[in-house]
Amino acid sequence: MSRPWSIFYVFLSLALLVLAFVLSLLYGTRTLSFEAALTLFGYEDADPLETTILTTSRLPRSLIAAGVGSGLGVAGAIHQTVTRNLLADPGLLGINSGAAYAVVLTTAVWNSAPPLLVLGSAATFGAAASGVMVLILAGGARSSHGNALRLILAGAVTAILLGAATQFLFLFEPGAFEASQAWLAGSFADRPQNLISIFLPLLVAFLILGILIAQPMQLLMISEVQGRALGADIAKLRLLALAIAAVICGFAVSLAGPIAFVGLIAPHVTRWLAGPTPLPLFIGSSIFGATFALFADVVSRLAVAPAELPVGLSIAFFGVPFYLVLLRSWRLR
Repeated sequence: MSRPWSIFYVFLSLALLVLAFVLSLLYGTRTLSFEAALTLFGYEDADPLETTILTTSRLPRSLIAAGVGSGLGVAGAIHQTVTRNLLADPGLLGINSGAAYAVVLTTAVWNSAPPLLVLGSAATFGAAASGVMVLILAGGARSSHGNALRLILAGAVTAILLGAATQFLFLFEPGAFEASQAWLAGSFADRPQNLISIFLPLLVAFLILGILIAQPMQLLMISEVQGRALGADIAKLRLLALAIAAVICGFAVSLAGPIAFVGLIAPHVTRWLAGPTPLPLFIGSSIFGATFALFADVVSRLAVAPAELPVGLSIAFFGVPFYLVLLRSWRLR
């Protein structure tokens, strides 16, 4: 890929991200004026009600959407690079289902609303545990890149199993169902400020860490034998990358519920534009994941206004056809 196209791609992707963020700030049940958005830069003549809506509702929601979308984009790029499987995705491989099950289980066991750190820790542990389960079913960390179909089937079995376990909890703990129903559908809205202030920075920190390991992850594009010849421990690098992706998914689920397809679509679009090299792939997946999540959230607000669709449904509306196209092209190769 030539350098001019690289620069053009970066500017185009950043411009789309800024556009998506501005639209997320302005459009919803009530459309805000552009002057309201300018209050973030010190403008003082905007309508006070619009300013309140912007700062207390739209801005936190947009930040969560951008953070979660960016994190899931990087997690998806990590999974696809580690497994050498272009159909890999945290949601489709059961990672998000594990985090969701852990959160619902914690809510069911706790007598009252669980503390935020407990909830985030449960989601992270659930994501990691489901990732380990998928690797075991697929044949272990050292062979997970060798059989793409086995990995997809292992992820599907894990997601079904954890989904059934979640429904089992709902059957015996109706209160957990009522408390988790809206959250399980996926949403960036109405999150407590203390939840945002704790988990969003942690999500961003592990997102940056995921991007920082992109350069050494180029070794995963060569064979195990070649990696050992270069003095690299490919197995440890693979496990480190999967651990970072699991933590990212855990914090993302804590903030927004189980959101699928972002981690599948963002790396593919980036790969088409910027190629498969891990560093530009991870950075581009981060940017496009945030952009996609923001646009999907705007669609969820406007599609059935004044009501709202769950953002997970809006994302699935775009994600399912995309996945079916990928399945067909993958089968025909």
